[in-house]
Amino acid sequence: GGPGPVAAPVTVTFEGPPRPVSAVEVVCPSGFRARADVVHGRAVLPEVPVEGCWMYVRGHIPVRTAVSGGDTLTCVPEHPWPGSSPRCS
Repeated sequence: GGPGPVAAPVTVTFEGPPRPVSAVEVVCPSGFRARADVVHGRAVLPEVPVEGCWMYVRGHIPVRTAVSGGDTLTCVPEHPWPGSSPRCS
């Protein structure tokens, strides 16, 4: 195979009870930035560069997670109480 895709979708799913999470934002070293609203516990960013980017979860407590184009992340609450930070992996 030749070179892989330069950009690919990132899908983020939030599990557990509803969280006060409004959106996710991805920032990459190349200068790429994208934001997607969380709808029914899911956010999709269609074209994220395949490089070492950071995803920020916007909501109660900002959380930073390493991400690259093509990743599928699942975020689960760190603790059962409302307002707990999601842990994404």
